[in-house]
Amino acid sequence: YARWSLDDRTSVWGVFGAGRGEAALTRSVTTAAGAADLAVLMGLGGVRRELGRSRGLDLALRGDVGGVWLKTGAGGGLLAEQRVAVHQSRLGLEIARAFGTGLAWRPFAAVSGRYDGGAGAAGTGLEVAGGLRAADGSGRIEVEASGRVLALSTGSGYRERGASVRARLTPGGDAGRGLSVELTPRWGAPAFGADTLWRDQALGAAGIGQPETGSLDARVGYRLGLLAPFAEMGWARQDAQRQRFGLRVGEVGDAVDVEVTGERHASTARPPDYRFTLFGRIEFRPW
Repeated sequence: YARWSLDDRTSVWGVFGAGRGEAALTRSVTTAAGAADLAVLMGLGGVRRELGRSRGLDLALRGDVGGVWLKTGAGGGLLAEQRVAVHQSRLGLEIARAFGTGLAWRPFAAVSGRYDGGAGAAGTGLEVAGGLRAADGSGRIEVEASGRVLALSTGSGYRERGASVRARLTPGGDAGRGLSVELTPRWGAPAFGADTLWRDQALGAAGIGQPETGSLDARVGYRLGLLAPFAEMGWARQDAQRQRFGLRVGEVGDAVDVEVTGERHASTARPPDYRFTLFGRIEFRPW
C-alpha cells in the first residue's frame, strides 16, 4: 500500500497484492479428486481532490479503479484451466459539514457513478453513501455510522447495500496511552465501496439471491510507550469466527511502526485456518 499527498488538497494511493496456491476439487459421488496451480493478482488505486468549501459544505472529488484477476492450470481431468477477472471503477462527489466544538458532529454523503465489469454482475450504476461521525474534543470517544446502497444498476437482479457502526473508546484521549476499546457491527455488503473488491465472493456474482447477513468485530488494546498489545474477535455468517492477537511497536504519530499478529479463522463450513502476519508501515516526510 502506498499513499502520496501531491499538495494540501490532492492525494493519490494504491494497493497491490499477489498470491499463489492450489485449487482442489473432489467429486462428492465418485470421490475423484484433482488439483491445479492457482495464481491471483489484486490492484486498486485512487485519487482524491478537495474542492474547497461552499456555503459551509466541504466538497471533494474522488475516483478509484481496481480489479482482481485469478488463473488456474488444468488438473487431474476434473479442473479445466480457468481465467477469471472482475474490475470496478468509480467517480463521485463527497460532501461533508462539521458542527460543534466540544462535541463535534460531521455528517457526510457521497454520490458516485460506478462501472462493474468482468465475471459476476457487470453493468453501470449509481452508488449513494452517507453517515455521521461524532467525537468529543478530548479524543476519548468517537462514533461513526455509515451506510451505502447501489441505488441504480443495469446488472440484472443485482443489488448491494450495507451499513456499519464503529464505536471507539480511548480513556487516554489524544495521547493514545492506556486502554482502547472498539466495537464494529456490520450488516450487508461493505459500507465502503472500495471494500467490495476484497470480499471473499469478489470473483462471483455476490449479492444475487444471497440473504442479508451481519457481522460483529470487537477489539481491545493497551498502549504503554512504544508497545501496544491488542486482541480482536470477529463473528460472521455460517458461524464463522476470527480470533486475532498481536503487538504493535511504535509511538503514536511516528513515521514507522511494526505489527506482528497471529490469527485463527474457523466456521462450520471448513476446518480452522491459522495465519501469521508481519506488517510494517513507513511514512516519508521529505518536507
